[in-house]
Amino acid sequence: MADKVSKICKRISTRTVNPSEINTIQEQLLLAMHYWVVAKQRLQLLIIVEEFMMRVALNQVQVMCQQIKDEARGEKRLLLKQLTSSRMPPIGNYLLKH
Repeated sequence: MADKVSKICKRISTRTVNPSEINTIQEQLLLAMHYWVVAKQRLQLLIIVEEFMMRVALNQVQVMCQQIKDEARGEKRLLLKQLTSSRMPPIGNYLLKH
């Protein structure tokens, strides 16, 4: 989703009519708002825009960063599991035999 938000921000800043520059912090806050809305929708909670204040945005950024780290750890574990469960001989043994 981050790439979609980035594309939207770029499109807004490069449009020919009334372009608006969106900096990195603003882009991250938009992404945080998106994550906040999605989380509310998943919990079937009412979305009240006035509740999305800077404190909520910064908290959501922290949650997003933690999710990204957790996903990266999960991907590393999966890759490690795939590598260790494969039936290929260790590279060292292959080099010694050839």
